[in-house]
Amino acid sequence: MISLDLEKIRFSYGDKDIVKDLQLQVKPGEFLCLLGPSGCGKSTLLRLMAGLLEPTEGSLKRTPGSLSFVFQDSRLLSWKTVQENILFPFELNGLPAPDPGPLLKDLGLWDARVFFPHQLSGGMKQRTSIGRALITNPELLLMDEPFSALDEGTREDLEQLLRNLWQKRRMTLVFVTHSLPEALFLGERVLVMAKEGRFLSDELTSLPERTSELRTSIVFNKKVQDLSSILHRSRGVV
Repeated sequence: MISLDLEKIRFSYGDKDIVKDLQLQVKPGEFLCLLGPSGCGKSTLLRLMAGLLEPTEGSLKRTPGSLSFVFQDSRLLSWKTVQENILFPFELNGLPAPDPGPLLKDLGLWDARVFFPHQLSGGMKQRTSIGRALITNPELLLMDEPFSALDEGTREDLEQLLRNLWQKRRMTLVFVTHSLPEALFLGERVLVMAKEGRFLSDELTSLPERTSELRTSIVFNKKVQDLSSILHRSRGVV
């Protein structure tokens, strides 16, 4: 499993700092959710972690290991089936592909494995995208608002699926979201970001088993209210 250590990270576009003096440690096997208003640097931070961007200043240390990235849109290849899309990383690198059957079943895609993207619902497309990320057994999984365009029921189903997969595989997982309930349901740790990547809150969620019943519990909704107050404050931080 991969750990991350970000020390005094700064990233700028021209004269504009997107993140500044950012410090963060992510432990091996941790499920971390990043929450904050638009423009606070969440997606930029995720891309820095992935190595898709290089910091302008500071040090970013990532222990060796494989990583995968899931974007907001599924980015499937329209001419390939579900199974072929999931196995595409091996085709791309000229490597022998593993048996995708167990993962297809975990994702609820076994019966749809020969379907093409235009035959899939939004939720099935995202499941396929997640499958493509997981098939390589990454030690670090980075996810940038992957459920934001889905209806509430599909979103909750995929949140439960992702929790189950994380508990089964225990990779290090960093998940960006705008949704308070999503961050609390998914993450073992929730970070609330303000402008320039400053952190207003960094807390362990300390919640019981994540089930559909938890979402309507008093303790869960109290945490959502507390987080909402912090998030409201983040919008006013200059």
